[in-house]
Amino acid sequence: MLLNEACLISEMIDEIQPASILDCGSGSRVDRNIIQPHIAATFAGHNVIWSDVRPIPNQIQCDYADGEALAEKVPTVDLVTALSLLEHVEDVEKTIDNLVRITSKHLMLSVPKHYPWHGCPIDNAFRPSAEELAAKLTARGMTVIRAVESPPEQFGNVSAACASIVLAKKE
Repeated sequence: MLLNEACLISEMIDEIQPASILDCGSGSRVDRNIIQPHIAATFAGHNVIWSDVRPIPNQIQCDYADGEALAEKVPTVDLVTALSLLEHVEDVEKTIDNLVRITSKHLMLSVPKHYPWHGCPIDNAFRPSAEELAAKLTARGMTVIRAVESPPEQFGNVSAACASIVLAKKE
């Protein structure tokens, strides 16, 4: 996750004050606390359930494209976040359908807008604008609260890296 992206996401989370959050594609504790500590800081002060496709201790293991298994494994939460996740799934549309299905109130998605290919485990080259990403949620009956692109930044050796971020409410 980019630094400017993390700041915007933190602001949006603070605006809606969710009682509980399910973060999809969390990575490991080392990933979010040591390698990229701005990820953990984004969620500071909130009740977060961490999940990932990989088996990681103290996290829910989920296949986000498997709607039935996902619905069985995750508790009901106010906010589902999928931050820098959709570019790493095989079926973007099915994954979005399932994320919409499991949230009770809000869904937040972010994807790289300008960022090179990075296979971990795959990169499907999904790089929509904030408006294009918002349209995917609107088409699924959600109301978009905010759709923004993070300001460009230098991130590692990537110049002008930025992300598309959308926060939507389930009606």
